[in-house]
Amino acid sequence: MRHVLVVDDDKTLLQGFQKYLPRLTESLVVHTCDSSPTAIGFVEQTDFDAIVVDIKMPEMDGLKLLRKIRRIRPVTPVLVISGYYGSYSDAREALRAGATDFIQKPMEWDHFVVSLDVAIQSYRALKEKEEQRLSLERRVLELEILLQQAI
Repeated sequence: MRHVLVVDDDKTLLQGFQKYLPRLTESLVVHTCDSSPTAIGFVEQTDFDAIVVDIKMPEMDGLKLLRKIRRIRPVTPVLVISGYYGSYSDAREALRAGATDFIQKPMEWDHFVVSLDVAIQSYRALKEKEEQRLSLERRVLELEILLQQAI
């Protein structure tokens, strides 16, 4: 199963994500929250396969949230979504802050699903590579210990 967190203050949109997104892509569990502070708590507790953040939210905007997520989870894919009022400068700033993609609302769901799937596949490949690297480091250490014991 792949786990995605969607953060948006629009509860209707959150319901849409929960209802329709799992139908559009396989083995996806959609978690939602409607505030940035709650999202930070979720991100601290759970290593999501991807996070979707609305750029315009009360309390803390999506760019500030993105920066906080990057400090907690530096490589987790974060897709930033923005309403009609989203601008080129918002997209540029989001991408510079580490967003994986910037998507305008109303979204073309097919484009969104492709972007999400690519982000999750890349993240999983990166995690697998890191696990292999750590496993190899452990094995080298074990062999060094065995070699020292044999001398």
